Amino acid sequence: MRTDSTNLSEKFLTEAHVFIQKTYGETYTLDTPRVYAKKAKGAQEAHEAIRPTDPTRTPESVKQYLDDHQYKLYSLIWKRAVATQMSAAELNKTAVDITTLTYTFRATGQTCVFDGWLALYPESIKHEMLPVLSEGQTLICESLKPEQHFTKPPARYSDATLVKALEERGIGRPSTYAPTIGTIETRGYVERLEDKRLKPTDIAMVVNDLLVEHFKDIIDYDFTALMEQNLDEIATGERDWQPIIATFYHPFHENLLKKEEELSRGDTLQVREIGIDPKSNKPIFARIGRFGPFVQLGDKEDEEKPKFASLGPGQSIQTVTLEEALYLLSLPKVLGQTTEGKDMTVAIGKFGPYIQIEKEYFSIREDNPYTITLDRAKEIVKAEQEKKAKALIKTFDTEEKIEIREGRYGPYIKAGKINAKIPKGTDPTTLTLEQCQVLIAESKTKPKRKWGPKKEKSE
Repeated sequence: MRTDSTNLSEKFLTEAHVFIQKTYGETYTLDTPRVYAKKAKGAQEAHEAIRPTDPTRTPESVKQYLDDHQYKLYSLIWKRAVATQMSAAELNKTAVDITTLTYTFRATGQTCVFDGWLALYPESIKHEMLPVLSEGQTLICESLKPEQHFTKPPARYSDATLVKALEERGIGRPSTYAPTIGTIETRGYVERLEDKRLKPTDIAMVVNDLLVEHFKDIIDYDFTALMEQNLDEIATGERDWQPIIATFYHPFHENLLKKEEELSRGDTLQVREIGIDPKSNKPIFARIGRFGPFVQLGDKEDEEKPKFASLGPGQSIQTVTLEEALYLLSLPKVLGQTTEGKDMTVAIGKFGPYIQIEKEYFSIREDNPYTITLDRAKEIVKAEQEKKAKALIKTFDTEEKIEIREGRYGPYIKAGKINAKIPKGTDPTTLTLEQCQVLIAESKTKPKRKWGPKKEKSE
């Protein structure tokens, strides 16, 4: 069962009252049960809250039947459920000034007058309460530790705190929170930091600024919450859907058509000039593109085509420096020559960093392409060539080179960009040139496989 309800049954409330009275005394009980109600829209109040089946089954009484994780979880549920039906704790807020010959120290805290529900959490009383002190009392300094404190910005959202914020504003429903977070991740609007918190990307900033400026009403918190409420009322049959949808859609559609005419792609993209390249004297820009943030050397109007480089993890178009941009734009570069005198170039492509020797490409999997040396590049190339040589079963020296290779899924024939499958049970070492050419021709005529989920056949 999935529930975010805080509702407790009458049966449990009665049992908890009797248990608290017998165990802790009359002063720890409530005159009337304490009832909680969720403020969040769409809270599943039809379900009961997660609670112990019987308050007399204390964590200690069932500990022998549970492992450590189960015991901790049950203790958390049991204490929280029972504590909600106990009297409030009574605390005195206290400030203590401790005076020395030169300095005055202040300790602030609280003293416990009546523990109430805190009787279930004795460790809180021990660690958070000040001891009983009297005026003029001499204290012994056990240790003195100087600390420097800095103000901190608000913490970034985690999945849990983002869901909590949505609940407080009445946006979304329990069934939509996970898909919503998944969508903003899939679209590249956020990236996860090491502590699993969510950090907005440059693309998210651009999209947000665009929506705030041109579609302010649509992304207003109150508008979204009201629309969700209206949809709930439509689902329960309390309201007709046509007037509500018409009220929203017609103004939105008109504004959308208007903005399509007014705005160009350039209006929606942020561009920041970082500085000038000292070698070419061309300007360097940081901007957002179709595939994310990047730096650009030169203008489109220049005779020479501009040079581009994607930003690295943690870099932003708002903060990337000229030095960092020059570093990113340093690729592709020629590391040196092979023993045959061919240029070895290192670059970053669609599928990651690689080494290029004429029309041959070798992936760089672990090394940093910006700092890789010529000797290390030669090692990578040699290892890849040896790997390819082991996979080579047979070769035919024709105008278009034909090779029989051992692949991940078995032997195949390679001719240029064509990879032809070898029928099962066929010994690849016995294939002739003519047989390979037939298989290649058949492979060319076969329809290309479409990737994606298979469609169910209708009966």
